[in-house]
Amino acid sequence: MSRELFYPVFNTFFQALPHTFRDKAAEKGTAIETRVASEAGGTWSSIKNTDRWKLELGATSTPVAVVCIPIEFSWILFTKSIRPHEIMNKVKTKGDKH
Repeated sequence: MSRELFYPVFNTFFQALPHTFRDKAAEKGTAIETRVASEAGGTWSSIKNTDRWKLELGATSTPVAVVCIPIEFSWILFTKSIRPHEIMNKVKTKGDKH
C-alpha cells in the first residue's frame, strides 16, 4: 500500500463524503476530520457550509469529531466488503459520536 497508488484511490473515495453527509444536519462551520492512519493514507475534512457539506484535504483546526481508520481496514470498509459496525473496535473516534 504505497502512497503513490493508495492515496489517489482513497482521495477518490473521500469525494463521496459530502454526498454521504447530505442529510446530516449541522451548524455552519461544523467540521469532521477523517484520517487513514498510514504514510500512504491521509486526512480529509468534511465541513458544513450554509446549505451543503464540502470536502477539504488535510486537517482542520477545530473538528467536532475525528475518525481514525487503520489502513488495513480502510480499503475493505470503503469497498463495502465489511460493514462499519464490524470494525468499530478498530476505528478510533474522538469528539461528537453522531
